[in-house]
Amino acid sequence: MYSVGSVYAIAGSGTNIRMCTLIQESLCDILPHVLAASQYSPTPSIDRLRAWIVRPDLFASDGRVLSWLSDDRTGYPYDEATVLLARAYQWLGWTQRSQRVMESVVQRLTRDHSLGRDGIQYVFDTSLALWLLPEPQRVADHVLHELHARRACQPIRRPGWWSQSYGAHLIKCAGPLTRLGLGADVRPVVDDLVDRCFDGQRFRIHGDSNATYVHSHCYALEGLLQTGYHPEIVQRGADWLAELQGMNGELPAWIETNKACWPSDIVAQSIRIWTLVNPRRYGQFIQRGLGCLAARQDPDHGAIAYQPDHAHWNVWSTIFALQACTWAQSPPTQEQRQWLI
Repeated sequence: MYSVGSVYAIAGSGTNIRMCTLIQESLCDILPHVLAASQYSPTPSIDRLRAWIVRPDLFASDGRVLSWLSDDRTGYPYDEATVLLARAYQWLGWTQRSQRVMESVVQRLTRDHSLGRDGIQYVFDTSLALWLLPEPQRVADHVLHELHARRACQPIRRPGWWSQSYGAHLIKCAGPLTRLGLGADVRPVVDDLVDRCFDGQRFRIHGDSNATYVHSHCYALEGLLQTGYHPEIVQRGADWLAELQGMNGELPAWIETNKACWPSDIVAQSIRIWTLVNPRRYGQFIQRGLGCLAARQDPDHGAIAYQPDHAHWNVWSTIFALQACTWAQSPPTQEQRQWLI
């Protein structure tokens, strides 16, 4: 047996999630509860997170949601953030709010058949709207057509860039398509992307890159969680995130590149993934992540900063954090998993 002191030494090392396999199974079971009882880290205020996502100044004049709020008002109207907020409202049971936000999305889809930014139409952004559309078939057909053509966007202006590449992040498109009964149509795309991008531990950006953008890696795991495909890959990908996490709860955005940043969105995404895969196994990592988000939450208005040194309050990071904190407090049922935003 191990002493309580040994438990804290192991929990504090942060070297490798596989250390748990070296310890008796009973210790693995009690570790998250020991850490929680010891107030291992603070957690963000869920009430302040919920209050922030209904601020009127989150919306641009055309009804779309801004990417972030800041003193210099540099946020831009963002289709993806608009759909994410509408989905968050729906998850919270705020149906009328969700429908009002989706009005601008439906108008754009009626006109352009897809969503995007700066004249680029993105398959990923468009697929996220499928959860919310009253008549999704036409948009679903478009998303499937682009995926089978191995296109992430049109036109491509940054060849090789993660969001414009046929790469790992597109696995998340399979979630709503499977929910619509189109699993047989999208499963070959998922299998192809797994074969191209997964190296045994992590998802590379695309088949021709050795780099990982952790945000994209998380999207891939989220898509697999939503569909139920490749559970063994989800487990390995979740373990890799745990190995990547620092003692302060941060994760680096990029692997195998010289880019250096530690954004909040992947902290919240990792917490959600760990909670869905096995909250007991990943208890210490969930607690560290919550501590990181708490340190980045504005004490006055409640939003989450994208990075510690960023003077803006990020919409999608705050939405992801709200769901992460809620599920860390009360893990979702099997039916509630469909609400992964």
